[in-house]
Parts: sequence; C-alpha cells; structure tokens
Amino acid sequence: MGIPIFINPPTFSADWKFLQKNEKGEFFYDAENMIISSEQTIGVWLKVVYSVTFKEQEGLKDLHQTIGFWEIRCKERKIRLLLLSHVSEEKGEEVPSPPRVFQIPDWEPIPLNTILNELHETVCK
Repeated sequence: MGIPIFINPPTFSADWKFLQKNEKGEFFYDAENMIISSEQTIGVWLKVVYSVTFKEQEGLKDLHQTIGFWEIRCKERKIRLLLLSHVSEEKGEEVPSPPRVFQIPDWEPIPLNTILNELHETVCK
C-alpha cells in the first residue's frame, strides 16, 4: 500500500536541504516532511529551482521552480511520482495546468547517475 497522495506541497515548514546542481538548476529535498512507512517506503518532496540558461533553452520564461512528491521503495530501488506543482517566477503562484484524471503511476527502477538516484542514496540510508 502506498503513501496517501492527498497532500499539499510544503511551504513555510519545509527544511530544504541541497541535493545537487546540474544544467537544469539546483535540486533540494525536504528533510522535515518525509513520510516513512514500515515497508521501507519513503515519501519525499523534491524541488528544482531552474537555472536561467535551462529556462531560456526550454522556453520556460515564467517558470521558477517545480516541486514533486516522490515515493521511494528503498530496498527495491524503485520510485514513482505522485504529485507535481509548478511555481511561477513573478507571482510566486502555482502555474495552472490542464485538469486530468490522476492514476497512480507504476513503480519504475531508479536510474543510476541521476538526481533520483542521488535522492534515493540520501534518504534511504
């Protein structure tokens, strides 16, 4: 059984810890609001603050950051994204996205040499 998905992105109570930087931007995870189940499953918020260069290359002029809630099965090295929120640069508000029917995604293997692998290594100690 998974972690409940009816949760909001953290705002003021988040403890954002630096994870890694690459061409897309700087990545942080919320060390304060992780959810750990008895089945070695961890729910964790991951935030990327986009670099100016990446935003220009991708045509993301108004997008400042994206926050996602990831569920990780530590022992199995599997992951899935349960919630995603985009924040605009100027207003600091959530960028609207088209409504869609949400289906819980399948578990995927965590690729090596990625931000998701770094997240796994950091939170699944």
